[in-house]
Amino acid sequence: MIYHQLPPLNSVKAFETVVREGSISEAARVLFVSQSAVSRHIAKLEAFLDCRLFKRGKSGSVPTEAGKEFYIHISPALNSILEATNKIRATQSGVNIIKVSSLSSFALKWLVPRLKQFQEAHPGIILDLSISDDRPDFEYTQIDCAIVSEVSPLFEEGDDMLFSEQLIVVASPSILSGQIFKDPADIKAFPLIHTKTRIELWKEWCTEYEVDNTHGSFAGLNFQDFYISIAACISGNGIALVPSFLVRQELTDGSLVQPVPQTLLSGKKYRFVTPQLKRQNKSVIALRDWLMHETKNENL
Repeated sequence: MIYHQLPPLNSVKAFETVVREGSISEAARVLFVSQSAVSRHIAKLEAFLDCRLFKRGKSGSVPTEAGKEFYIHISPALNSILEATNKIRATQSGVNIIKVSSLSSFALKWLVPRLKQFQEAHPGIILDLSISDDRPDFEYTQIDCAIVSEVSPLFEEGDDMLFSEQLIVVASPSILSGQIFKDPADIKAFPLIHTKTRIELWKEWCTEYEVDNTHGSFAGLNFQDFYISIAACISGNGIALVPSFLVRQELTDGSLVQPVPQTLLSGKKYRFVTPQLKRQNKSVIALRDWLMHETKNENL
């Protein structure tokens, strides 16, 4: 690599901060330097690149087309340097950081409430948790491992089965007012809460148990994900069909009840997935083994 062709790192940092913060004054505040120092760094970088990087006006510093293009490339590069630095520092201090991607509902309703248990069992491991509902492309990300749910019966190399998804009908005791359900069709007396990312679930449940789903049987409220649907259900807005593992605590404390016993197996499999380069990583293995043990104990 011809290092003399690289721009000054401090100037690049100043440029990235100005774009991110929207103005030189805000960048100076974040970097704990004077505005004139930031301006000098920008001028130095523009001279190095031989082009204007910002349009300066009353509303702040707006990147030019060249500035936008430069930012697209240098921002992830600076993040990579930061992550590499943090990993080396963590290794030297005896702490290992692993980057984990997880489904949003699983992370919020199952994983985060149990993280203290994992940290107590593995004090030398820090989880850097991010949210994604898709299997990550490990080749183009720095994710070390992920928790995904997929319908496909095929397992890729590096996949470990955690559990199969089972959905149950839940409701707040306040909306039921003591009513006892004698038949699956009794749900039609109440509004149904729909989760937009899994909008087909009520139709599948009704088909499975021969409940007439015509004439407005699906009237109710729509919410973006299970986390919001569960909150709406607890508040008495209707009856929800949700994965059983997401409401175990609510069923235990009585904020939700299961008015009918009929369940639905969606076919989704929750999996712990690991790229080839990380399969022998001791911290990743520790997380995998802990997840497999905890989900087994949950009897999901």
